[in-house]
Amino acid sequence: MFRWENTMERKGLFFLDGGGDMSRLIRDFNWSATSIGTPETWPQSLRITLSNLLRSKFPTILWWGDNMIQFYNDACCSALMANAKHPQALGQDAHTCWEGAWEFIFPLIHEVKTTGNATWHKNQRLKVKRDGFPAEVYWTFSFSSVLDDDGKHGGILVTCIETTEEIASKKQLEENRARLQFALEAGQLGEWELNLATYELYASAICKINFGQPVDHPFTYESLRQSIHPDDREYQQKEMSEIVNARKDLNIEYRVIWPDGSTHWINIRARVRYDEQGLPERIVGISIDITDRKKNEEKLRQSEERFRTMVEQLPVPMVLTRGRDVVIEGINEPMMKFMGKTSMQEVLGKKMLEVLPELREQRALEIVKGVQSSGAAFYGDEQPVDLYVDGVVQRHYFNLSYTPVMAGDTVSGVLHVAIDVTDQVTSRQRVEESEKQFRLMADSLSEMIWVADASGKNIFMNKRYEEYTGKVFQPCMAEQIAKEVVHPDDRERLMNAFNTSLSTGNPMEVEQRNRSASGEYRWFLNRAIPYSDPGTNEIKQWFGSGVDIHEHKIAQQALIESENRFRLMAEGTPVLIAVADDKAEGIYFNKAWTKLTGKSLQELLGSGWLAFVHPDDRPPYMERYMHAFKKQIAFTGDFRILGSEGNYHWLSADCVPRFDAADQFAGYISACTDITGKKKDEQLLQRALEQVRLSKEAAELGTFDLDLEKGTMHWDDRCRILFGISHHSTVTYEVDFVQGLHPEDRSRILRVIDNSFIKPKSNGDYDVEYRTVGAEDGVIRWVRAKGKVYFNDHDQPVRFIGSVLDITQKVLAIQKIEDLVEERTGQLAHANNELRQANTELQRSNANLEEFAHAASHDLKEPIRKIQVFTGQLKSQLQPLLQDKDTLTFNRIE
Repeated sequence: MFRWENTMERKGLFFLDGGGDMSRLIRDFNWSATSIGTPETWPQSLRITLSNLLRSKFPTILWWGDNMIQFYNDACCSALMANAKHPQALGQDAHTCWEGAWEFIFPLIHEVKTTGNATWHKNQRLKVKRDGFPAEVYWTFSFSSVLDDDGKHGGILVTCIETTEEIASKKQLEENRARLQFALEAGQLGEWELNLATYELYASAICKINFGQPVDHPFTYESLRQSIHPDDREYQQKEMSEIVNARKDLNIEYRVIWPDGSTHWINIRARVRYDEQGLPERIVGISIDITDRKKNEEKLRQSEERFRTMVEQLPVPMVLTRGRDVVIEGINEPMMKFMGKTSMQEVLGKKMLEVLPELREQRALEIVKGVQSSGAAFYGDEQPVDLYVDGVVQRHYFNLSYTPVMAGDTVSGVLHVAIDVTDQVTSRQRVEESEKQFRLMADSLSEMIWVADASGKNIFMNKRYEEYTGKVFQPCMAEQIAKEVVHPDDRERLMNAFNTSLSTGNPMEVEQRNRSASGEYRWFLNRAIPYSDPGTNEIKQWFGSGVDIHEHKIAQQALIESENRFRLMAEGTPVLIAVADDKAEGIYFNKAWTKLTGKSLQELLGSGWLAFVHPDDRPPYMERYMHAFKKQIAFTGDFRILGSEGNYHWLSADCVPRFDAADQFAGYISACTDITGKKKDEQLLQRALEQVRLSKEAAELGTFDLDLEKGTMHWDDRCRILFGISHHSTVTYEVDFVQGLHPEDRSRILRVIDNSFIKPKSNGDYDVEYRTVGAEDGVIRWVRAKGKVYFNDHDQPVRFIGSVLDITQKVLAIQKIEDLVEERTGQLAHANNELRQANTELQRSNANLEEFAHAASHDLKEPIRKIQVFTGQLKSQLQPLLQDKDTLTFNRIE
């Protein structure tokens, strides 16, 4: 071996420097034994080509001379030369090194030599050894001619790029697309794509089916828009525009009308794709037919709403509390009267002990806390409770029930029912509240998505399965899943259907009951379709989905039970309950109706009740009624009705449509509440609020309200203006108030406020003047703020309210006066200085005093006279602004 390190500088072989291991191997190689000779004799073209080759990060080979002596760089060592027995391949002729591939290589070399044109081969498959094992790799490479110093062909340069990972990624992407397509079909998800430049719409077969369109017919975006229910088109258009403008995903539900006239609900989910410039290019999404789910949800909502309305209107005192602090969240009128309260504001959101402090040492609250903690209901007859009545503690006896309100497996609150049985112990009535909680969908789809291999082994379950069953999924045979989850009566039927599909390749569809984590069984529709290898048509996997259809099966029974509860309770409530048929004719009025109007049921039936509605209210109420009747939607309205005593009563009506067992519109059910007293109170309150508003506007006062318990702050429009804010978004103490204070006033004002919040230091009064800096306009304003801090029983501040007044003009006027006084004072000082200079001149001329006595006397009096005149004018101009001490100063000058 030859060592060139000590002779490189001498011989000028710098072109072999900086090329890594291959530079060292080339320097150490005995080139004299080859046909190209030693490096110092190599032509300049070879040197330049080798210098570039050694520094390149791409695998590169050079075959030089007639014998095609081989050079290559470090990038080739592991990528290409593993089969060529590196480093023996260095200095070999190309044919010896690449004998196994010469049949492919030689024609390329010949083409380059004869034509001078480079070759290009993209993604050429080659079989090589890597890590001692055969491997299939892909390369893109080019053969090009290298000219010698005379401009003739001197060698072949081979530049390579391995594309194995790119090819593998493309294959994986194609396989993933095929799997995704089968998953979408299994879940009945329709694909669609909208070109935002041309509004050309692509829709899959399932998507067309979801919109009621023939699969083999064109489906344009305009036809999609026309199929949308007229009441939903504007909403759909708004949401589609919003996702493009706001760059957010789309998830909306709307109705579509099929060609046969039937209405269906569709769930659309989509995302915007953007081009390289970041401009919206197309919208890609899926469609899901959710008609069955919507129908079931509407039935259940109507059932629960009717049931809840009836319960809230029961004449039995009831209250709903939350948490161990027993905070009141809901209460009905009888319970309000029982507590001696007249408005909801006195009780809602407050602890029970704040409303009824006399319960502190009594057993009732401990029982409620126990129900909240354990979830076990409490029922007690003739329970003693001491309450304040007209300022005196009196013992009452109640039949009490404390029922937990469940949210899943958690107690979210307690429903209190108290029946006063002091005078009637033998007459007991218990009210039972039952709520059914439904499990929410675990992920974006309500279906369970699963995948099994060709043998029937489940290899994938989505999160919905784990959330529903409470089991962590592990790959296993379908028989194991059926044994753990499926109802015993449904297992054999399910497995027979699945095994038949496995053997025939036909899709599977079967209904089964699945057990939830709580042990509850629910009905599911289980569908599966096979996925076959496109090349061999051999079934590789099965894609399936489980759709919850439980509500569909039990909805009718739940509806009947709800109607029964309604009938049972309607006659015992003071609320005016009425039922109309599908012709808008009254077919039922409860006792509260006959009692209020003094009319018989027969007089009210049909349209008879309308005769007792106030003439001014009859047309507008019936217009609202018939409008809702045509659309079969809920509505509310107020009207006056003639009472048995001859006076009109104000009624507030809540009306909801009702449907029969066949889901056909059957008319309306209405609940009317007597709100005569409320109407009178609203009129008085409105007049009072208007008086307050006019007073505040006349004074140009702004108001602020800081709720220290909730951490919320409210400013009216005037207050926002004083802080330079034009928007109506939520304001905060730290961002809007603290940052809006002038930096020179901020620490002072914050100290004043902090001290106001400390009861031992303050009575809560707040009266300060400070500057603000407009958050939006940057304007500095002077503000006077007056307010009051309110404390709770523990001397903790809970509320800080007050008003603010713009005093900018007042402060500026005062500053202007001060500036004017300063200016006039400067002028006076200047006049005094002139006087002193005159006196000095007088002293300097004292020798000639007698000769010029008359003239000097005249010259001396004239400046004094001017000073007196000027001072008098200045005093006259400043008279309205002068204080007593300023007037005394002017008198002394005069």
